[in-house]
Amino acid sequence: MLASMNEDYIYPINVVVNKTGLTAHVIRAWEKRYNAIEPGRTDTNRRLYREKDIYRLKLFSKLTKSGHSISTVANLTTEDLEKLVSENEEKLDTNSTREIWNKNSFLSVGMQSIEDLDEKRLEEILSRASVELSQPELIQEVLIPMIRKIGDNWKTGSLRIYHEHLASEVIRTFLANLRSGFKFEANAPQIIIATLSGQMHELGALVAASAATSEGWRVTYLGSNLPAEEIAAAVQYSKPKALALSLVYPPDDPKINNELLKLSKHLENGTTLFVGGHSAESYAETLAGINAHLLLDINDFRNELVKIRKK
Repeated sequence: MLASMNEDYIYPINVVVNKTGLTAHVIRAWEKRYNAIEPGRTDTNRRLYREKDIYRLKLFSKLTKSGHSISTVANLTTEDLEKLVSENEEKLDTNSTREIWNKNSFLSVGMQSIEDLDEKRLEEILSRASVELSQPELIQEVLIPMIRKIGDNWKTGSLRIYHEHLASEVIRTFLANLRSGFKFEANAPQIIIATLSGQMHELGALVAASAATSEGWRVTYLGSNLPAEEIAAAVQYSKPKALALSLVYPPDDPKINNELLKLSKHLENGTTLFVGGHSAESYAETLAGINAHLLLDINDFRNELVKIRKK
């Protein structure tokens, strides 16, 4: 271990997640952005935490649930944190907290942060939502509606391109961090996720990647705007159990039909093709012709992944 380490640093991050109820993403975000705690490091650069770090994280969790911003409490002493928790006992009741911060408020405050170009506020709202909500709730009730609202408001002109870019960068980083907190088993099934040529919006694909990761799949994320030949080559090389594509915009691109047909000819036997997204139904006829699974929503995707894994 590093010279600065001592025997107090004994807990790896997965243990801290279990003890505090916080996600690994939230713990790392509070550490990096706000210096809320300072973990030790092994000689292989793995984080290790002390008992008092876990205790502080539990206090932070209580305070953020009662409405406090992590940025205002991160550098308080443990004694001051305890005092603040004591003063806020009534606010810490779970039901009261749900009334203050619920799915709708996360969405509305998040959208206001985007309109205000308040990057930090948006990051904070998403982190708080990941503490308050289960991952399925977070994705289904906050992230997906937010992504749709961003797209709809961009199309109508109530949001500018720079709003969409800021939101996309924050959400992209948040989802990447969310995925990094999961560890898959050595025998986990693999899924490749991407978008086809002309499909520049990748947030739907990133949401699908997070959902698949949380279901125990090993995700290979290829990104957006890829020709069918490149996706097919990746499938032939990796031989995954499934391939998922996101079709968001536009809903009437004739090239997409051609790309789907081209891709289907090169899919490996045993690789299930999933296609979802805001515009997926516009290509339903082509998808039916190539035996692709047209996804209704993210919950449908989760259910299909569970079914395929059992085969």
